[in-house]
Amino acid sequence: MDGEFEKVKAELPSIVCNTTAAKEHVAEAERQIRTVKERSRGIRATLPFSSIPKRVKIELIYFIVFWLNSFPVNSGISRQFSPREIILRWQLDVKKHCRVMFGEYCEVHDEPDPSNTQEPRTHEALALGLTGNSQGTVKFFCL
Repeated sequence: MDGEFEKVKAELPSIVCNTTAAKEHVAEAERQIRTVKERSRGIRATLPFSSIPKRVKIELIYFIVFWLNSFPVNSGISRQFSPREIILRWQLDVKKHCRVMFGEYCEVHDEPDPSNTQEPRTHEALALGLTGNSQGTVKFFCL
């Protein structure tokens, strides 16, 4: 058994810390992992690509966890506030944070250093999800 959290039990008597033995199953954690995997397969099935780069797969998991944490959970601390809202103390805005879906093709603006050339000012990219800031900034993967 990994006794790393056993050390803090005495310091936090009001918090229940259920430590597990090595190779022991933790149903709550396994269910969350299964939920993330199911959602990633679902989103992956909607994409028109046969394979995707490793960075896009990583951002897909970030995207899923971002949205899972953005809604209240029945078995969570609060039924009114999402985990994200409890930590950051501000709500997402639909107009700012729901502009693009994961994997959408977008033409993104490029800010070249010398701006007086005839080079194109946009390029192709895939939307990877939100950065999580209050402005609603979106991450993109350049094609």
